[in-house]
Amino acid sequence: DAAIDAQEAAELAADQAALYDGPWLDTAAGISTDVSLTYTAGQPSTVSAGDYVRTRSEGFAYQVAASGATNHHVTTAGGVKLSVLPNNGKISLAQFNASILGYANVAPQIQALFNLAASIGVTATIPAGLYGIGSTVIVPAGLKVVWAEGAKVRPIGAVSPMFLNGAVGGTFAGRSANGNINWSGGVLDANAV
Repeated sequence: DAAIDAQEAAELAADQAALYDGPWLDTAAGISTDVSLTYTAGQPSTVSAGDYVRTRSEGFAYQVAASGATNHHVTTAGGVKLSVLPNNGKISLAQFNASILGYANVAPQIQALFNLAASIGVTATIPAGLYGIGSTVIVPAGLKVVWAEGAKVRPIGAVSPMFLNGAVGGTFAGRSANGNINWSGGVLDANAV
């Protein structure tokens, strides 16, 4: 029936529009310097836990975490805490404000990306760039990660190993390490910074 189809289409459009409500930032990189978003009521860019924030350039989505949250992924310069949301079954390292210059330790951002992607069953993507690893990144079971052409990691200092599919310092008899990992692309450069 045409009336039912129209009603379903209207409901779908409303649900999709709800995802776009809320503030927009120009880029994911701009999150670390953004002071416009605030938890303070009555301000032009006031946000509350559960609101959505999107980026114009990349189309990334975030959900505002409570001001007292400790399980968020990124924080604006103004102190608003954001949790990364997947887009089309993928989450990008770019959503975590990771430096692509190779001198900053981005191991915490890569660890957060890997943990989130594996826990919700989406693909972790690493854009082209040079990424510094200053501590061992644990590769969780079930992770699917795709490194873009031109994505490269190198150690900062004497970190070894850069990636491990089990607990640091653990011993792995037989096949007891984390498994079912799908790793595609990327270059592991052993030349330390």
